[in-house]
Amino acid sequence: MEEDKAKEVGAAIRHYRELRSYSGSALCRELGINRSTLFLWETGKQLPSPDNIRRLADILKVSITELKR
Repeated sequence: MEEDKAKEVGAAIRHYRELRSYSGSALCRELGINRSTLFLWETGKQLPSPDNIRRLADILKVSITELKR
């Protein structure tokens, strides 16, 4: 179940990142994370922390619910 949720969140992060025309590198700079961390999130291998979910929602201009659906 957790793995499915991680994949859903990862797909949403990638979808909204691309929709907002953010490169992976640009988003990483804004978040202060490395590219491999973003890769883990977007591929559903790891969930972002609640704090990073909030920051992603703010940067990508979406609700937290949209990222966690």
